[in-house]
Amino acid sequence: MTTMQQRSNFRTLIVVVVTVFLDYLGISLVIPVAAPLFLSANGFFDVGVSLDYRTLILGLLLGTSPFIQFFTSPILGAFADRIGRKPVLLLSVLATGFGHALTAVGFLTHNLPLLFVSRVLSGAGAGNLSAANSAVADVSDSKEKARNFALIGAAIGLGFIFGPYLGGKLSDPTIAPWFYYDTPLWVAAALSLLNAVFILLAFSETLRTRIRRKVDMFTGVRNILRAFAIKELRVLYLVSFLIGFAYNFFTQFFSVFLVARFHSTSAELGVLFAYIGICTVVAQGFFARVLASYMRPAVIIRWAPLVAGIVLAVFAGIHKEQTVYLLIPLAVVAYGLSPANMTALISDAAGKESQALGFAIPPVISGIVTAVSIAMPLALGAASFFLAWGIFTLFHKDGLLGEFHEV
Repeated sequence: MTTMQQRSNFRTLIVVVVTVFLDYLGISLVIPVAAPLFLSANGFFDVGVSLDYRTLILGLLLGTSPFIQFFTSPILGAFADRIGRKPVLLLSVLATGFGHALTAVGFLTHNLPLLFVSRVLSGAGAGNLSAANSAVADVSDSKEKARNFALIGAAIGLGFIFGPYLGGKLSDPTIAPWFYYDTPLWVAAALSLLNAVFILLAFSETLRTRIRRKVDMFTGVRNILRAFAIKELRVLYLVSFLIGFAYNFFTQFFSVFLVARFHSTSAELGVLFAYIGICTVVAQGFFARVLASYMRPAVIIRWAPLVAGIVLAVFAGIHKEQTVYLLIPLAVVAYGLSPANMTALISDAAGKESQALGFAIPPVISGIVTAVSIAMPLALGAASFFLAWGIFTLFHKDGLLGEFHEV
């Protein structure tokens, strides 16, 4: 590889990293907003609307985007191989931005159907990470791939640190009288537009050989069925799903728990989720790498879900807000060790489309079970962690019994 080609690849890599950072910064700006808006007396719903109905609708809204992503990610991936990475990145970022703008309008006009339409658009555009990863692979040799993909992970982590914090501040009217729940959405939409301009001007197409893969929204479903057809992969896949499933009970409805039990504001939630983002970066960027030098992935998976389940069970019973900050590092580190080690065990055998389904289901279930108790989603998350730990401990054996290839 010539020096000029190396410089070109490095420039493309930086552009992709900045693109991913801006995208996830915009997405995470809205994290601290939804729960206070839907649960507060002067928020989206009238005062007489019950908490059960509020949490149900919020759960359905939170689940809509990842549910749509589950079906659209394979389509975006196929188009990225067929027409190139640049147009897919560009169109998906614009779709996400338009979704943010519609959400802002929906908040201001109290238009619930419009909010669901906006979540569909955001979900359709959320599969652009596969195109970004493909672009990184295009400009990386075998020795550089792991390091370059780590930069993408770092960009996502930084987005989830700064986004919630800024979102909390932008929705706090005590900072500026014109700040409201819709303000972070308008900023997120502006970031998406800025990102689209950046891609248009700075990104050079990386796809050299076009591949005409079949465009099919049910690819993710077929890959799940194919994965479960292999006995040992079935166990790993189920454990991976349960771990992600459990953690999403924590992350996606934790804000509802905090608002209902501690009356947390959007500004306070922004600080808390920024704290979670920092803990996640430390867990995956430091602890996972250090422990990998001393423990095999299977050993880590044998105890990490158990610890995470215990912490979530304790979360469900706490009544002091200070305890939240003390327990979060334990929960995040215990979970943060799982994804990389599960990936190592599966060896990239199973497709990633299914991850979106793991994000889609928990908020819907959480919205229903909060009618029983506001802490019930955390209890279900703990139960899912315990189930993952039990299945892995009882049924996992080293080595895969077969090979799996995405369709």
